[in-house]
This record gives sequence, structure tokens and C-alpha cells, in this order.
Amino acid sequence: MNENRRSLIAPDNSASGVVPTCVGGLGDKNARLRVYCANAPQLSPFDVPRDVMPLNDGDIHYIGQQTSNHWRKIFNVYAKLVFDLLSDQAAYQHRWQHYRERTLLQQHSHTALLFAKSYDALASAKSKPGIDIIMGKTYAYQLLGEHRLANFFWPTSDFAIDKAQAIIVCPYFDYRQLTNEKIGFLQSLIHTIDTGQCLFD
Repeated sequence: MNENRRSLIAPDNSASGVVPTCVGGLGDKNARLRVYCANAPQLSPFDVPRDVMPLNDGDIHYIGQQTSNHWRKIFNVYAKLVFDLLSDQAAYQHRWQHYRERTLLQQHSHTALLFAKSYDALASAKSKPGIDIIMGKTYAYQLLGEHRLANFFWPTSDFAIDKAQAIIVCPYFDYRQLTNEKIGFLQSLIHTIDTGQCLFD
């Protein structure tokens, strides 16, 4: 593990009951599309990032090889979601797999996968412009609370959106829960939010 990666590992505060208000994760610290997942990969140094750690070429493949098919699905769904939102697909030979390996969650990709444990942590990430997507209703209730979700519009039982806050709740990034059809619906919800800037260009 190199020195830069070592500096991103957080101390374990769980025993003391401290709930971190900063948010760690994988990807671009200036991401405009931020996806929230309840748990990090159980693989050092990706398991407890204190800050947002940009991935390098080969990291996504390595995480998938060393963990489980669960993480391959998350990365694949994320890549599919973003790829169809890109204006320059030719740069990746029109293949989402190339985008996943060469750009997703890397520095300057404008994408991040964050592991927030509290609403304050999510709010700290929202201090930067962009769209926030929360995977799964159970996790969304944990992060936002029922009183905040009451203000969301639910176009279907699987999706919720607050355009003013630029937050979307969607199914978990899994082929059965977030099918290609539902990925398309999620993309349409993203298009309804005006962030004042292009997400990826």
C-alpha cells in the first residue's frame, strides 16, 4: 500500500460510539454524481476511507476479484448508469465496460461512491454542487429519516426524488433490483434535475 493510500484510512470510532460527520468513499472528491451505499468493500485499503479516495486503473477489477460478485454488480450498474449520460461515448469505443475500467470513480471522473453513516455526513457532501443518489429505501430512511422522505415525490414505489435538494432514492445497484429498464428510468429522473452545470463534461 502506498503512502497516499495509507493516509486515507480512518481510525475505527465504532467502539466509542462516535458517528463521523465527514463522509468517506471511493472516487472523485469533486464528484457531481454521488451515489451512497451503506457499506464499503471489505478489502483494505478501500474498506474504511476517511476521505474520498480516487481509484486507479485496475482497482475496480481487483476489488471484484478479491471480494464478491456483489461488488462487480455495483460497479457494472454504476458504469451503465453513467455511460448513457455521457456526451462522448466514442472516447470509450461506445462500450460501458471501457468506461468502467478507465474512468469510473477515478480522479476527475465526477463520480463517487460514498459510505455515509449519518444525515450530517450526507449534508457535508452536499456542500458541493451535484446530484446525490441513495441506494435502497431502507438505507435512505436511515440517512434521511422519515420526516425528510415525507417531502419526496414517489413516481413509483421504487424511486423517490426531491428536485430542490437534488436527491434521488433508487433500488440497490443489483441486476435484479435495478434492471436495465429501471436504469433508464433513473437516468430520466437525473435529467429532471437542473444542477446549473453539466455533470460530466
